[in-house]
Amino acid sequence: MKNTNHITKKELKRLEKKEVKRKDEEWKLAVFKKYGKMCILSGKTKYVQVHHVFPKKAYPKLRWVIENGVPLERSLHFRFERLKEFDILYQIIIHRGLKWLIKLRKKL
Repeated sequence: MKNTNHITKKELKRLEKKEVKRKDEEWKLAVFKKYGKMCILSGKTKYVQVHHVFPKKAYPKLRWVIENGVPLERSLHFRFERLKEFDILYQIIIHRGLKWLIKLRKKL
């Protein structure tokens, strides 16, 4: 008789991935709720995505911290993520302020 209570490693990994995806979606919606669906740099409301100011892979503790999220239009998000145009990060910090940055860094 097969033990039906046993979860395989593959199944566990699948469930964990599903949970992370769910939390990511909740985080994204919470960021939009707090800051709106308008790009904080351009003011555009089309093709807005949520960007992690501190990257989730480098700073896993901040992955789901709402203040670590910022609404950016898709083109700015791409320029920052793929092209490494760090002036976008500086603009975000200027927009949010040093108090915000210090408070967020304390959560690390």
